[in-house]
Amino acid sequence: MSKTKDRIRESNLRYKQSLGQNFLYDEALLEELTAVAGVTKEEDVLEIGPGCGSLTKHLCDAANSVLAVELDERLIPLLKAFLDEKKNLTVVQGDVMSLNLQEITAGLKKPFAVVANIPYYITTPLIKLLLTGGLQVSRLALMVQGSSG
Repeated sequence: MSKTKDRIRESNLRYKQSLGQNFLYDEALLEELTAVAGVTKEEDVLEIGPGCGSLTKHLCDAANSVLAVELDERLIPLLKAFLDEKKNLTVVQGDVMSLNLQEITAGLKKPFAVVANIPYYITTPLIKLLLTGGLQVSRLALMVQGSSG
């Protein structure tokens, strides 16, 4: 069993289908996603939906800093405990679709990259928000989870 699955099982956390939760466990895939996203130590990253932090860990290793926005408040303690040693990580709890993104990303080096593993149902509104919200985004690296319907 993966370390991520172990952490989730030990926390007695149950996935919320209503939030489209689908956590990544494969370390090789996570490394590849980080590499394909082109993240470097010279840039900052906005990660949307870090979940329990598996991809976040790799992003922190690759980037100057990472701002992770997580909707599910139940995941915040798990995320912070897992990544406590990552001094280049800031975690914000809230809905990325309703937060003031210009305000929360004000401390990031511009332009910054956006990396996310997002549910299918928010793909279009999220991309529209990121591209038209006045943010200085260098690129979007989005993995979109398939619809279950």
